[in-house]
Amino acid sequence: MTNNCCESTAAAIGGSCRSNKVNIVYPSTAKRVTALAFLDSESYAALTTEKLADAIEIDQTFERRITVTGFNGKVSSVSFNIVSILIRFRQHSIVVTVDVKTAFNQLAVNKPDRDFLWLLVPKNWTKLLTTANIRAIRFRRLNFGVIFSPFLLSAVLRIYLGDNQSPIDEEIFRLVYVDNILLKGQCTEKVQKKLNLAKQRFPTISMDLRVELSSDRILNARWKVKTEESTFLGVRWDPDTDHLLFFFPTLQYKAQQR
Repeated sequence: MTNNCCESTAAAIGGSCRSNKVNIVYPSTAKRVTALAFLDSESYAALTTEKLADAIEIDQTFERRITVTGFNGKVSSVSFNIVSILIRFRQHSIVVTVDVKTAFNQLAVNKPDRDFLWLLVPKNWTKLLTTANIRAIRFRRLNFGVIFSPFLLSAVLRIYLGDNQSPIDEEIFRLVYVDNILLKGQCTEKVQKKLNLAKQRFPTISMDLRVELSSDRILNARWKVKTEESTFLGVRWDPDTDHLLFFFPTLQYKAQQR
């Protein structure tokens, strides 16, 4: 791990408790309040004040632990457009799939929020794992595998692309899902031009693009990419035939007497 990705912290392990102010949005009313949340480094559980419990309208007390599930309703989702992207994937004769290279690691985490990204590692890997041989590290950059990482990445891309500073911004804005981007068109050279614009645009926000595949054989040969079976948004895709492949498992069940 590099210094730009994580940092050591002097917080004690086992029983220490630190507090941070957090913003809670109740989904049905979109009401926003600021409350105090306590991070327990021993149990990795969040303790909450009654003010926070009242804000999300659940019956909790100071000593009890809570789990806040994902929001819906008035809080917008970043996954609503996955179906529309797959439909647009079939609307044009040429498509190019692109992803943002090491996308999550390009986003820095605010210092107050780093307490939510703890990692415990031994100080000396050759010795037994004891309390004295544990070092606490906090990620300074967003890491893969955290449940809110896709949302934060999508939010950042939407903020930058929403300005429409480049002719390609609007199309990418509509056809981006987390770190997957779809470029489309009817002409080989027009699609190549779109890709060139996208590659010029993303370095301005400190991100690089990595070309995956195209349904156009001329572009694949030009980029020297292997036209092997791949996936796009979880769906298997054969770029040679430009077919999406769906496989449905055979249901196995036992007959029951009624």
